[in-house]
Amino acid sequence: MKKVLVISYFYPPCTLTAAQRTGAWVKYLEAYNWQPVVVTRCWPNAIHGPMDALRPCGNDIRFSREGKAEVFRLPYRPSFRDRYVVRHANRPWRVLSRLLTLWQMVCDHWLSPVGVMKDLQVQADKVIANDPDISAVIISGNPFEQFRIGYRLHRKHGIPWIADYRDDWNTSELEEAKTLTGRLLRMITSVNEKLWVGTASFITSVSPWYVEKIQQFTGVKGEVVLNGYDELPEMDNDHPPISPTEFIITYNGTLYESQDVETVLDVVKSLIDQTGDKLKIVIHFPGLAYDSVAENRVRKNMRGYEDHVVITDRIPRLKVLEIQQQSDVLLMIAHGGVKGVPSSKVFEYIGLRKPVLLYPNDHDILESLLTETNLGVICNNREQLENSMKEMILSKVRGEANTTRPDKAVIAGLSRKQQVEKLVHLLNRL
Repeated sequence: MKKVLVISYFYPPCTLTAAQRTGAWVKYLEAYNWQPVVVTRCWPNAIHGPMDALRPCGNDIRFSREGKAEVFRLPYRPSFRDRYVVRHANRPWRVLSRLLTLWQMVCDHWLSPVGVMKDLQVQADKVIANDPDISAVIISGNPFEQFRIGYRLHRKHGIPWIADYRDDWNTSELEEAKTLTGRLLRMITSVNEKLWVGTASFITSVSPWYVEKIQQFTGVKGEVVLNGYDELPEMDNDHPPISPTEFIITYNGTLYESQDVETVLDVVKSLIDQTGDKLKIVIHFPGLAYDSVAENRVRKNMRGYEDHVVITDRIPRLKVLEIQQQSDVLLMIAHGGVKGVPSSKVFEYIGLRKPVLLYPNDHDILESLLTETNLGVICNNREQLENSMKEMILSKVRGEANTTRPDKAVIAGLSRKQQVEKLVHLLNRL
């Protein structure tokens, strides 16, 4: 059995979505004759807010065998910048915070890495030096500064590596640099992205559009490895209990500025006014309180309708799955004016085989996935959104059965295990 070193800042037991991708890879790689060796950082078992990820964790390197996987969890020692951010979270001196962020960036890009980036690099180097059976490396970003580790390992050991992008970096349309300083920094980090990733054998990413952009930018051939969904027993339920007196809509995931949740909420309020005497409409946002800005955005819009919105802190994943199972429809809000952004939650929705309401139509990967799986209710504008939701509500009032007919064969091909097979195909070519 060949060995592959997986370097990932995010990894279980981290409960953030970013950890699920590499966690699934390690779970399934051994089925394809690859033994994973993981280098990651220590994570607390519970993360309730962004500051929790920046607090100290662990005192020494923890090694464990998990199945056939070997996992090194490094103590997380916050940098001075991270300690400052945590200490002054409620009243930061923004100028100093930005200067510290800039200095940390200078170190991670051009000088000696600091904090966790240095620790990951040192440990990865030791693992490769001490284990001649390791024949490949996969590094999953972000943080994209991890790609510097791949660059250095390749130069020192000649080992082939794959740069995995959960998001895109300097090609991102979601994180466009709007200030002069931001544009200057992007110009500089673009040079390093091309330099570091230029030594990779392949790049992988989560959508065809991302792969096309990144491989054109870096000159490295790319392949799509979708996030996929976990095949959990809790998801395998074609007839979950659903409230007969409520129409439940659930949006699970991060809410970005580029997502037009306001139009959705306006439609929900309109339908409450129109059909509230027939069925109570409730929209759920599990975990949204993790981001106070997003939470306030929703609460502000739903003033006067507080009884129809449920927002929670981060809750256990199985509880979130239960909420989604008991929903009448799952909500997917595409990013306005940006294509190729497949929220990882769309795969969880697909794995649940529930109807998915997409607004607005992204005319790209979300439309494609939801059309191929036969789960999508796709709306191009507010009128279509309101008409579609109203018809679903009235259909439930009339006692009509859900007419969604999922394409189970297509859905099966979108599981994380099937996506790992694509990753293995690349590993076997190194």
